[in-house]
Amino acid sequence: MGPADGGADHGATQEWVVERGDPAEIDRLEPLWKSLLEHHKDIHVDLPQRPPEASWRRRRAEYARWLAQEGSFFVVARRGATLLGYAMVELCEGSPMWDMGERAAELQTLVVLPGERRRHLGSALMDAVERELARLGVEHVLVEIMAGNDETIRFYQGRGYGPYTAVLHRHGRPGETEDDGDG
Repeated sequence: MGPADGGADHGATQEWVVERGDPAEIDRLEPLWKSLLEHHKDIHVDLPQRPPEASWRRRRAEYARWLAQEGSFFVVARRGATLLGYAMVELCEGSPMWDMGERAAELQTLVVLPGERRRHLGSALMDAVERELARLGVEHVLVEIMAGNDETIRFYQGRGYGPYTAVLHRHGRPGETEDDGDG
């Protein structure tokens, strides 16, 4: 969304738009993915991160697999030909335990370039995602957020998202710790 369709410009030198992405152009998402890697590196400094090229190869393969599934999609925010952000959505079967519909969505990625943040692009991307999910009749949406990414957690909470599960992680072998108490 930009000034032409009801969104505010917020200091941008040119209007921006949000539109459905073309699966044939997923390679254009690479620089945005790499900017998200940098952001995550700043949040979890204790986790080793894959090199950007290797990370993108893996993520690109996931994107291609998800986009081959009926209903999965992505939206992009752009100013002219320049991509400013995107949101990738995977459609999957609904929960076997909880009655949340036959299909559910998982927001796999939402990224806005650092210089474009706080201009409501994330909200515009999510508005587009939620409109498309409503059109598809999907009501249940999962979003996984890294612990410590408090600003992002507040963003989703402001949109009505709340806790559903907790994902815990351990790095290293069982029993290994930084301080084993011997010293």
